Amino acid sequence: MKNLMLILFLNIALFQSSFCEKCKKYDSLFNFQIKPSVFNLADDNKYSFGLEFNFEGNCQPYTGKAVTYGKELLIQFKTAGLFITDKKLNPQNIRGEFLLGGSINLSGPQIADRSEEEGVEIITQNAFDYGQINGGFNAGYETDQSLDNRNVTVGAELTYVFIKNESLKAFIPSLHAYYEYVSIDKTSLSKDKDNYSRFRAAASWKIPFGKYLPQPLNPFFLHLDARYLKEFDRSAIIEKAEQDQAHYIAGFLNYTFKKPVLFDFISGVFIKVADGRIPPAIREATQVHLGIIFMDR
Repeated sequence: MKNLMLILFLNIALFQSSFCEKCKKYDSLFNFQIKPSVFNLADDNKYSFGLEFNFEGNCQPYTGKAVTYGKELLIQFKTAGLFITDKKLNPQNIRGEFLLGGSINLSGPQIADRSEEEGVEIITQNAFDYGQINGGFNAGYETDQSLDNRNVTVGAELTYVFIKNESLKAFIPSLHAYYEYVSIDKTSLSKDKDNYSRFRAAASWKIPFGKYLPQPLNPFFLHLDARYLKEFDRSAIIEKAEQDQAHYIAGFLNYTFKKPVLFDFISGVFIKVADGRIPPAIREATQVHLGIIFMDR
């Protein structure tokens, strides 16, 4: 566990020092979220405590002006995972990955809503905004919590990111597709350590369904996450154990406080229901998590 945490912190430090802090020409964007689970229930009626985390850092050239269908260099680092007190029950992986590629903004030039009254701020918005397409080459390292199954991955990815959630736009998903070469660092499944290739796909939604409920319930958001993975050229042992493909489906119901509490650290509460596994984790499970949203930045 100490080695794993060291890898994560070193990757974060490397990303910050090498790319964002040395170049003032880059506009940096960081997202960081921790979700402690005070109650985890697995499908075998076993209880545990958990800690889910997600960190994402982006560096993109900043031109200072809006450009229709603007193209930008994209440097991105992501790390995410779940720790629970009984590591054998964890169906999720812990992964860090780095992307070097490009980004195309599917948005129009900015327009201003001008006001004739003095002292009134001018509101600027895009003429249209259909999201963003990202693509490039990625490299990553992934493991299960017990560190018994670990992989090094290199490949390419293509993503469509759409974050607007007004009215019916909330039902438009963000889409992710990956094709990767996998080098096995360690495996508990068999003595066969032949490298292989795989395809990953994912879709996610963020739906503000609380807007359609009475005002006290407005802060409710529903997050949906669906993933599929298929591995190629695996051994007969892996195929017989049905470890050459995997699915993962999760739904988060978040309630965000109007004002963070406990020194602005706790911003909300959540309940999560998930089914499946995220390789290299080998255990497939259905779990329920109840917890708080901590350090949502």
